[in-house]
Amino acid sequence: MVRTVLESGHFVLGPNVAALEEELGTFLGVARAVTMASGTDALHLGLRALGVEAGDLVLAPAFTFVATATAVSYIGARPVFADIEPGTFTLDRHSAAECLAGRGLAHTAVASRP
Repeated sequence: MVRTVLESGHFVLGPNVAALEEELGTFLGVARAVTMASGTDALHLGLRALGVEAGDLVLAPAFTFVATATAVSYIGARPVFADIEPGTFTLDRHSAAECLAGRGLAHTAVASRP
C-alpha cells in the first residue's frame, strides 16, 4: 500500500486517503473520519470546531510541542501556559486555576489523561 501511494503521488486527498478515512470510520464506529496533514492541522481544526475565536484564551500545558501554541495563535487566540503534573505530564489543575484566576473562561488546547 505504501509503495502504491508513493508511486501515485497522491499523498493528500485522492482515492487512497478516501479509502483510509472510510476504513477508520468503520473501525472507530463513526459516520465519518477525517485525516489531517499534521498534528498542527488537527489541533487547528479541533479548536475551530470548539468555537475558539480571535481574542479567546486557550489553556495549554507549558511542557508541549510548539504546534500547540502555533495552532492557538493561528486563530488569533491567546495561549495561557500552565504547569504539568510531573508524573503524568497532564495539566496541573492548581497551576491552571492560578493562570486563569480573574481572566474568565478559557478553552483547553490539548486534553489528555494519564
